[in-house]
Amino acid sequence: MNVKSFKTDFKGYTVIELMVTISILGMLITTIMTSFISKMNICGRVDREVELQQQGLFMLCFIEEKIIESKGITYVEDVSGKLMHHTNKKVKIKKIKFENNENSVIKGYVFNLTKKTGANYYNLLYGKDSSNTGTVEVGNFIENIELEPIPSDHSFVDSKGIVLRISLIYKENRFCVENSFCFRNKIWEE
Repeated sequence: MNVKSFKTDFKGYTVIELMVTISILGMLITTIMTSFISKMNICGRVDREVELQQQGLFMLCFIEEKIIESKGITYVEDVSGKLMHHTNKKVKIKKIKFENNENSVIKGYVFNLTKKTGANYYNLLYGKDSSNTGTVEVGNFIENIELEPIPSDHSFVDSKGIVLRISLIYKENRFCVENSFCFRNKIWEE
């Protein structure tokens, strides 16, 4: 009997080798994709936080310019529509009016909040002179604006200044800016 020897020199991969390679590649791809998605979520959250900071600081600076020009507050309406300018209570405003001196070209400013249907935030509108409502959008993503007089025992119309706090919200992110302002053009009678 003549036995031929078989050469076992195959030049391919076995099914087991392919399955192991594919599962290692799958784990690597899953790890890379999870890391990538996590980094994208972090970048999105940081972008929203930066947007809120920019919005808040811009609105605060814009309002500050108008407060510095004014001689005081003439009108404060809270979010429920109640007039609050003759009180000294901390208030979440819906509308506020500032009055300038008689010799000013612009007689005053108005700021009011409006809410779009379906939105969970307000937009801040601004107007000049004796307009009853603002028409120019100054900012958005506002959860609320709180106001309190300085000193705290004076009403808003008799105050020497105000503390202004703007709370912002965008998706799950929140940010708050706050500053105190004095009415520089108000004539004080002690």
